[in-house]
Amino acid sequence: MNRFFKTRDATRSSLITLLIVVLATTWPHALRAGITSIDNPFSGNALETWEEFPAEYASSPLTIFGGEATISGDNPFIWTTGYSLLSPGGLGLGPFDARAFDGAQGYVTSFSGGSAQIVFASPVTDFGGYWGYAVGYPAAVFSFFDSQGSLIGTEDFAYSSPNNNGTLEWQGWHSSVPVHSISYTGYWVADDSLRLTVVPEPLTSPWLIGGLLVISTMARKRVGKRP
Repeated sequence: MNRFFKTRDATRSSLITLLIVVLATTWPHALRAGITSIDNPFSGNALETWEEFPAEYASSPLTIFGGEATISGDNPFIWTTGYSLLSPGGLGLGPFDARAFDGAQGYVTSFSGGSAQIVFASPVTDFGGYWGYAVGYPAAVFSFFDSQGSLIGTEDFAYSSPNNNGTLEWQGWHSSVPVHSISYTGYWVADDSLRLTVVPEPLTSPWLIGGLLVISTMARKRVGKRP
């Protein structure tokens, strides 16, 4: 009889272990609903205005957000607001120069068809800023990646050049899965006033809570049936 209960307990322990493993490996994918747009600017946990950097070609990678992230880009440059074409340090976005959203500076990948990557020190749920690119070129494409480097989703950003004077446009995104890095491609993609929201700690999974409840119930039933 004791051998029977030992065998039954061992089988249940194996099932419980299997359940824990399944929950741990599948709940992030079960919650994966992709990327959604954030229409209105948010404050976030950190802000990058580019004002602390000299207006010149930037190092790559460059530490930003006060250490919360790094950015790497093709021929990156810190530009300054220009109110007329060919302004010193300015950035042409077609027939006009780019204008920073706050302060006087912004960041650009200054190769036609260039790309950039932002890697976060801590995973984020929200990311956004003010963007623009050379008028007349295809939309910029943003790709979001998880901790394993797997693609969460991609989003396009079409710059409409508001006011026809180089004003940058707001665009932000929310991810249901923690984002560890972002890459974007486009033609002279410029940005300013970037912000992010770090994943709250601790991040508790409803699937994990449910699994623990199931395990607790199984354990109580096991004790109740033992002679």
